[in-house]
Amino acid sequence: MGMGTGRSRPHPVQQVRSQFFSGSGALLSSSSSLIMKPFLSFAVLAALLYFVAGPSPAQASPSVAEDFQHFQEKVKELADTVANKAKETFTKIQESEFSTKTRNWFKQNFQKIKDKLDTTFAK
Repeated sequence: MGMGTGRSRPHPVQQVRSQFFSGSGALLSSSSSLIMKPFLSFAVLAALLYFVAGPSPAQASPSVAEDFQHFQEKVKELADTVANKAKETFTKIQESEFSTKTRNWFKQNFQKIKDKLDTTFAK
């Protein structure tokens, strides 16, 4: 800091820039950035959904509130569709022949083990 040293300390913003762009990872490895990653990815996902499900440029809405309402409806519609498809898939799996045979096989073998234990350790 003294005038006689000939070297001046870099400004704090310059220090941060050099740490960030030098690849040292000092800023990227902090615990606050680990917390921010899910929020950042959610924000990117929300923006992506808005542009995919949002209105086209030809349908310019008069207000932001209406745009947001339309976005909410599209996201709800998407979530309902995914939920219905998942429910249908689980039902198909549960009712499949393979699932039924597997369930019956486990029931039979469990009953055999239970009967064997009852006869072995009868009172």
